[in-house]
Amino acid sequence: NVKEAMERMRKDHITHVIVQPTHVINGIENDLMIKDVLSYSDDFQKISFGRPLLTSQQDNEDTIHALMEQWRDLEKDEVLVLMGHGTTHYANAVYAALDYTLKDLGFDHVFLGTVEAYPSLDTLMKQVKKFRPSKVHLAPFMIVAGDHACNDMAGDNPDSWRYQFEQAGFHVECHMLGLGEYPGIRRILIQHAKESC
Repeated sequence: NVKEAMERMRKDHITHVIVQPTHVINGIENDLMIKDVLSYSDDFQKISFGRPLLTSQQDNEDTIHALMEQWRDLEKDEVLVLMGHGTTHYANAVYAALDYTLKDLGFDHVFLGTVEAYPSLDTLMKQVKKFRPSKVHLAPFMIVAGDHACNDMAGDNPDSWRYQFEQAGFHVECHMLGLGEYPGIRRILIQHAKESC
């Protein structure tokens, strides 16, 4: 964990630390990570932080271009539904802003929602039904395709997004591809790390 990493760097006599979060937004987990790292500020000459993936409007646009670089072969009568995590933190507004920006940039067939906040599956379902696609592609909007992707997105349980879209009559394909696997997303995080120096 973060504290173990800081302890190890301290023992290894590291003097300058750059922390590049792999968090998607500046939410609760990012705040806690910063707090944990800064509790070691007396042990290092300099600690600097890169930004999470979605911190500025430019980040939002760069992320969309990285996404659509990966999904460039998506047919216009198909939709891509992205599952973000969501949070009670005010930073959750980024998800709705990103979905709006997708539409503003001409990607009307791409929808972004969250497991634990807004936009919810109910919101997405209404929008996708209006689009009437030939196929629904589901993919996680999370750095890794982990538990939420396996269970809440692609699971066999009646609450999973796959199950719900299939019950609504859609042909569904799940893609277990975390954002960390997109070359363009990795480029953004690397750039954030470089800018923190």
